[in-house]
Amino acid sequence: MAHCHRGSAAAAISDCEEAKRIAERVGDRFRIYLVQFYEGHAYAMSGNPQKARELLEASIALADELGTTTLLAWGQGLLAMTLLALGDAANAQLLCRQAIALAEGSHDRLANALAHRILAEASARLQPDDIAEAETAALEAMRLQREMACEPELGRSHLAYALLLFGWGRTGEAAAQLAQAVEIFRRLGMPADLARAEAALAGAPAGQAAGNWR
Repeated sequence: MAHCHRGSAAAAISDCEEAKRIAERVGDRFRIYLVQFYEGHAYAMSGNPQKARELLEASIALADELGTTTLLAWGQGLLAMTLLALGDAANAQLLCRQAIALAEGSHDRLANALAHRILAEASARLQPDDIAEAETAALEAMRLQREMACEPELGRSHLAYALLLFGWGRTGEAAAQLAQAVEIFRRLGMPADLARAEAALAGAPAGQAAGNWR
């Protein structure tokens, strides 16, 4: 989990694989279900959204078999992130709305915030001339993350919002959001995320990284 928060994809994958081997050896299907969410997250961060999708869909199916909703909204948000990276903004948007409804019912603010961020990116792609929903969702994601003091995800939301603002031609606001993202990533030691933010600051094409881990 710590490696995922820091964006250290390779280390997260290694730990998840070992954890899953242990869970499989003792027949702990619930732990397999949980571990695959983090493994899917790590593969998404590593730039392999197809592998991430397979793992996340398998875990969501296992949740149904087990009759659990523990962390399910988080997993739905992660799957929406991978769908967006694969170009399926419509299903990403639909899944985000499902995740938000589940997260609000279970008071899972971390999952709620993630789903709002991905919803913002998906809505911006689907309705580029109507920014209201996308902007509202992005701001709600950051509000929840500030309340929780969840700085790694807050930094990622600042970056995602900045890329949207660039796309809307609001470059001054975008630069301010990027500066906040860079400060968080530097302070917390998140090199992969920092590289993405610094590329945007250096003038990477607007929206190039939106919805994608590189």
